[in-house]
Amino acid sequence: RGDLAAARRTIDRATTLLGAHQDLRARLLVEIRAARLGRIPRPDPALQQVIEQAGRAGLLAPQLEARLALGELDLEQGRTAAGRERLQALEQEANALGYRLIAQKAEARAGGGGQ
Repeated sequence: RGDLAAARRTIDRATTLLGAHQDLRARLLVEIRAARLGRIPRPDPALQQVIEQAGRAGLLAPQLEARLALGELDLEQGRTAAGRERLQALEQEANALGYRLIAQKAEARAGGGGQ
């Protein structure tokens, strides 16, 4: 999957650079990546917050990405039924909204048990 240490350094740098930045979409996407890379101590509430902020701002792509990350996290933490349910719902919604790549990722994760 690549160099995890380099990815973490990149996220740390992006987080620093975006600290006071006004681009909400960019900040939300960095938060999602940070949660996926284990750079946030409690990723579940952080991802929920991203979902809420993106929803309030009308930023659909970051909202869907955060939901994907949350479903993956459920699977990784052994909450298999909840993770699959979350991912299956996301797949249907993303397909309906035209976000095919996110829908495909959700389908693959839900069907593959987090693999």
